Amino acid sequence: MVGVKQKEIRIGMVGYQFMGKAHSHAYRDLPFFFDPKVKPVLKAIAGRNEEAVKEAAETMGWESYETD
Repeated sequence: MVGVKQKEIRIGMVGYQFMGKAHSHAYRDLPFFFDPKVKPVLKAIAGRNEEAVKEAAETMGWESYETD
């Protein structure tokens, strides 16, 4: 329906390397393949290496990152 705000589901993910990239891509492309009832929002991604997880968050479209 036009003008109706779609409900959101906020996503948090642990890991940012290969599978993190794959899942981030899948969440972003979900509406292209399906008609989801909720909109996925990439809230936070977590990893041990702050520099690497920060770069991953910026590259893959996450709102924030965590290290613990």
